[in-house]
Amino acid sequence: MSIAIFLNGPARVGKDTAQTILHRHLNAMGYAATPMWFAQDLKEFTHRLFKCGDLPFDAFDAIKDTPQPIFLGLTPRQAYIAVSERFLKPVYGKDILGRMSLSRIRQKELVSPKFPEAGYVFVGGFTEELDPIIHHIGATRCLLIRLHWKGEGKADICGMDPRTYVYRDDIACSDQINEAQQPALLSNSLIRLIDDYFGPPIVKLDQHAPQIPTPETSLHQQTFFQVPPGCEAIHVSFCTAPDQVDPVAVVDNFLDPGYYGEVQGTE
Repeated sequence: MSIAIFLNGPARVGKDTAQTILHRHLNAMGYAATPMWFAQDLKEFTHRLFKCGDLPFDAFDAIKDTPQPIFLGLTPRQAYIAVSERFLKPVYGKDILGRMSLSRIRQKELVSPKFPEAGYVFVGGFTEELDPIIHHIGATRCLLIRLHWKGEGKADICGMDPRTYVYRDDIACSDQINEAQQPALLSNSLIRLIDDYFGPPIVKLDQHAPQIPTPETSLHQQTFFQVPPGCEAIHVSFCTAPDQVDPVAVVDNFLDPGYYGEVQGTE
């Protein structure tokens, strides 16, 4: 039984740091921790669009706010946002990056059908992009963590970034503070949060291992989560990506609508 954690917040708030902390802790708990980025397919598509070759999706992360000639003077961040907001989402729907991420999860499940105890830790995402993942994993096995920065030393570089904090009433949510000069505080807070919500560690990583304790059990012992009754019965409407479609192949096929559902035409 897999779980999904969504890390939400503006640029440079500490999402990558939090992902590293959670990845290490979920592995220690016995989950097959898997880092995920909603922007991975978007970045790979943008790289090929601008003829950057088969660069990894994080090739420009260290310089993502520096204008690049390969992106015709845009910063990598600006190029990614432009492709996402002016092409992918208007044509294929606001949940397209979520559906592409889901196809990668399904490929992992096909490869390891006897090893379902995966812990997916997502960075980024708009609320619509979360829908396919929540529908697939199950609302009670998902957790949204909103990160907030406290302290000086972070420039406001979010002028072109359309992301805002995500608020949902169908999954558990928690707000966490990333305080300057106090990295241990965030680490300790996140570990305690995960232990409280998802329960004790898995003892073994094989098909005979005990089942993952259900989030409902932990929720009865907590008071700081707001999960409405009946959320396990949530139904989200979206076009499901085929099980065996490589999301990167969509680049070479100009995002053929046959891969990811119907195209939402524009006038």
